[in-house]
Amino acid sequence: MRSIDPLRRRPAPLTLRGHTYDGVECERRLTKLSLLLVVKAGCQACDALLTIGPGAFDGFDVHYLAASDAVKFETFGRDVVRSSSALDALEVRWPPVYVVVDPALGEVVAEGAVFDADQVRTEIARHLLT
Repeated sequence: MRSIDPLRRRPAPLTLRGHTYDGVECERRLTKLSLLLVVKAGCQACDALLTIGPGAFDGFDVHYLAASDAVKFETFGRDVVRSSSALDALEVRWPPVYVVVDPALGEVVAEGAVFDADQVRTEIARHLLT
């Protein structure tokens, strides 16, 4: 399976501001090639991404963003940030999605729907070679 959404190249924020599920304000700076995984509650593909082992996306800084406040994702042991402003700035439409941001260009260089981790790895691999 692969994502069928065409890339919409556009400017990307280089700082993501939001809150942890404890309500603590947080900020994530995108300083190298970054994979943003936007997850939502009640989604098997999201749960699979949240439980994947370390190193699954080597070469990328990985950040998890929540599209919903409904469920506390910390039960998966991941640092998930709630940030509607980041989702708006990234123009995320329908989670679960992945977005690759290249801070050197200041823009989104890849994006797509998430079906599973292998599919995401395959679709983003070429960005490690550029």
